[in-house]
Amino acid sequence: MRTVKIPFRWTGNALVFFRKNTVRALDREEAAQPGIYLLFGFDFETDTNMIFVGKSGELSDQIKDAEQKAWWSTAVLFTNQGKPLTNSYLDYLQDRIRLQIKGANKVYLYNPLKTEPDPEKMGRVNSPTFKDGTTSSNEEPSPFFCGKFDTIPSTLNEYGQFVMDSFLDKIFLVLSVLNFKVL
Repeated sequence: MRTVKIPFRWTGNALVFFRKNTVRALDREEAAQPGIYLLFGFDFETDTNMIFVGKSGELSDQIKDAEQKAWWSTAVLFTNQGKPLTNSYLDYLQDRIRLQIKGANKVYLYNPLKTEPDPEKMGRVNSPTFKDGTTSSNEEPSPFFCGKFDTIPSTLNEYGQFVMDSFLDKIFLVLSVLNFKVL
């Protein structure tokens, strides 16, 4: 079992453990908090690395339920040290992680997004709506379009998205340092 922190740069915690250490891991303080969890495993029938990305108001309850999924061997839990992550933050992080993992196409995403972004609307500037209810038919691609990862609907304001994108960057840094090749 490992814990990961990035001093002075991140308010998050990561707890990494093998399935056989689940009971010990769930006794830790981090497991009683809201957060994001990733389950890593391997499907021997298809010879495929797999990942499940979830969120929970109390990680220990969700991991206990996840023990029924036979395929996973390692779990990584991400929580915040100070103020707990809200449901809006958790939704945002979960969706962003899923989209980036799916886009990288290095592992099989066990729980893909419920709705896929509409490719027809990706990167388009919102058309102005005129008083008669019609819209401009000549939409131009947005000069600020950065790819399909910018198409996630979110309830977070711009500052909240900025804070969670920074948190997300640290999640992927930790995963990389721990040699989880998801991107």
